[in-house]
Amino acid sequence: MNKTQLQKVRDALWLPEKSTDEEFAQFSEAFAILDCELAKPEPEPVAWQERRAIYRKGGVKWSEWYLCDYTSKQVAAARESTPSDEYEWRPLFATPPSREWQELSPLEMQDTLRNCAASTFDKLAPNWYEVRQFARAIESALRAKNTGEQA
Repeated sequence: MNKTQLQKVRDALWLPEKSTDEEFAQFSEAFAILDCELAKPEPEPVAWQERRAIYRKGGVKWSEWYLCDYTSKQVAAARESTPSDEYEWRPLFATPPSREWQELSPLEMQDTLRNCAASTFDKLAPNWYEVRQFARAIESALRAKNTGEQA
């Protein structure tokens, strides 16, 4: 969860007027956990990458991303002094930001099932190979959805 989501959760918490000591203790613990997470500083980038716009007939093409020697302050200054259509910068972190897990929708499940071998669903006999094939298909679809890798 990001800080905005944590703050929304914290703001939504409320304690009924007539609560037991146990409920109050649980409520206080939840608030303490949220406050601790909200107090953590945002991670600083360990490096920056930049790319430059290359203007040609028919439009703009961007160069490949390359590592630059700027600090965060230098990138901020460059952003203020450079037209935004000439350069783009992106931060690199020691630990990549985590993505929120996405579940498969019913339509995606149906498509995944359709892509499995037909025998897996025509025969409902408990066969380890077929079960494993089905599990690998689901795993592949989830990997593609959550990491951006191709299934």
